[in-house]
Amino acid sequence: MNNSRWVIFSLVLSLGFNLLLLGVLIGSFISKKPNTKPLPTSLGWMIHHLDSASLESIQPQMEAHARKVAPIRKEMRKTQQEFSRLLGQANPNDKALTNTLSQLRNHSDEYQREMHYMILELIPRLNKDQRRKIIKMLRRPPGVNVKHGDR
Repeated sequence: MNNSRWVIFSLVLSLGFNLLLLGVLIGSFISKKPNTKPLPTSLGWMIHHLDSASLESIQPQMEAHARKVAPIRKEMRKTQQEFSRLLGQANPNDKALTNTLSQLRNHSDEYQREMHYMILELIPRLNKDQRRKIIKMLRRPPGVNVKHGDR
């Protein structure tokens, strides 16, 4: 190929890429999604059915919760990595493994306490119908498919 063909090829490729980006931007504006931030996965499954106004009303509490549990989750990940590292050694040290698992359990307990606290903060802000939906979801969270033959 000579230089003019490379220039034309580059221009066509650039034009196609720019049109793709423009389409994505226009599509995001047209879709009219509510302007709420993503929910934390830890609580998102429980409140995803709420309407936009309800989600916006609890957004500050959700953000505060996310900031509070972020360091706990970070410590849990670090401890899990440490456990994996210890376990991968040629001669794992039982005492170090036990200590690491104990730390992981403590972080997990702390995270669970924060989750329960957040649930207790959110529940009073919801109406009766919304609370019923949450109770139903607590009995069987979405995505859990339990069949009698699978036990």
